[in-house]
Amino acid sequence: PPPSLRAPPPPPPCLPAEGVSGRRAKTLLMVASHNENSVRATVGLMQSMGIDKDSGVCFGQLRGMCDHVSLSLGNHGFWVYKYVPYGPVKEVLPYLLRRAEENSSMMAGAGKERSMIYKELLARITPFSA
Repeated sequence: PPPSLRAPPPPPPCLPAEGVSGRRAKTLLMVASHNENSVRATVGLMQSMGIDKDSGVCFGQLRGMCDHVSLSLGNHGFWVYKYVPYGPVKEVLPYLLRRAEENSSMMAGAGKERSMIYKELLARITPFSA
């Protein structure tokens, strides 16, 4: 059949959870939160209790929600998993709407993310001054 009528290829097999450095994650506890304050509190609690970043605690978030929090966690060596729901729109959309309702505070985060993106774009396109 023509390419436009062919079925999409199957998804790739799951890959081992290895970071760029070759570390492997053994997840014992996943903190699934889009709330920046909850994530900060968790990191603070881990630090106060002496829980190492490679201890099996990781963070999970829906891709596209509070990505600046995920990036910051990853840049500081924490394990972060982003998930992407897939399927028919009529099944996925209600799920996404529920997540948005549950995480209404993310709308404030969206403004923060937009501001951060604007600053980054401006920094990239503005000539460097000597």
